[in-house]
Amino acid sequence: MVRYNKLFKVVHFIHALFILSNVITGIMMLKGINVVKFHIISGIFIFIIPIILVLITIKGKLLYFTFTRSISNKIKRKGVKVTSTMLLLLVSLSVLTGVAMILGFKFLFPVHIMLFILILAVIPIHILFGTKVLK
Repeated sequence: MVRYNKLFKVVHFIHALFILSNVITGIMMLKGINVVKFHIISGIFIFIIPIILVLITIKGKLLYFTFTRSISNKIKRKGVKVTSTMLLLLVSLSVLTGVAMILGFKFLFPVHIMLFILILAVIPIHILFGTKVLK
């Protein structure tokens, strides 16, 4: 069994809460409710929390890069790395399109929604790889 740092779990849980609040406020905005400030704040925290996860290290390596040393989990660990990198890229692009929309580039709205859909498609795969690595 892998020893998993409690702080890392707490930070992941907080990150998940901000993602959920961002999704809810995004849907509320699509319905016409003015919650832009909450959406922006939760989006900022979604972007900042992975940086905090990177800073929580053991011997200079990310915790999710060093779950186990077994060969059988090698593919699963790579899956976690790949999906986390994909999510970081998608969230970064989503932040950029969101900021551009605030600055007046409203034509990026479909791109922002498409990035949201892609993020929602990658998250379950990331969770699946992460839970398989922990077994």
